[in-house]
Amino acid sequence: MSQDIFPRFSALSNDLNFVKHMVLDGQGVALLPSSETKAELLAGTLVRVLPQWQGLPREIYAVWPSGRLLNKKSLCLREHMKHYIGEHCD
Repeated sequence: MSQDIFPRFSALSNDLNFVKHMVLDGQGVALLPSSETKAELLAGTLVRVLPQWQGLPREIYAVWPSGRLLNKKSLCLREHMKHYIGEHCD
């Protein structure tokens, strides 16, 4: 049995944290990265309403000035990003 739902309002934001908290507050549904909702999904405070569907894959980029060697802090950040993304993203 399907049910039509007519939301009273819609919102658009580029702040994932704000969107996640709106959803946690019961204000609607959202398409959020699993890396941002992993803990809430495991705790059951968020649920997937369309588990068979997912958004399009997206690439992320880290940009440094060209022609320069990276200093140790930048190298450390780059390695941390690789490790974090490898462990926390699907």
